[in-house]
Amino acid sequence: MRMLWRVRALTDLRAIFAHVSHYTDPRHAYERLADLRVGIERLLDNPDMGQHGDRRGERFIIVRAGGQTYRCTYRVRGQTIYVVRVRDTRRCDA
Repeated sequence: MRMLWRVRALTDLRAIFAHVSHYTDPRHAYERLADLRVGIERLLDNPDMGQHGDRRGERFIIVRAGGQTYRCTYRVRGQTIYVVRVRDTRRCDA
């Protein structure tokens, strides 16, 4: 299996970093993103671990990082996991 990050998911990670570093510091934000990526990369071992999402073919997992939870939406096609979005679950559009 391999994992590819969609542009939208990478944009989400940048926004999470900016938000966390604004309220704490960049070191803390890097640690949060590292924890988040480790949690998401668990999909490489078991891509079916997530629940079915709102759209056909999408799945999601809830990842805890730095005391917060994030919803990672992804798709599996063949041997590739496409990470579509990474959203803070406190947001109403997560």
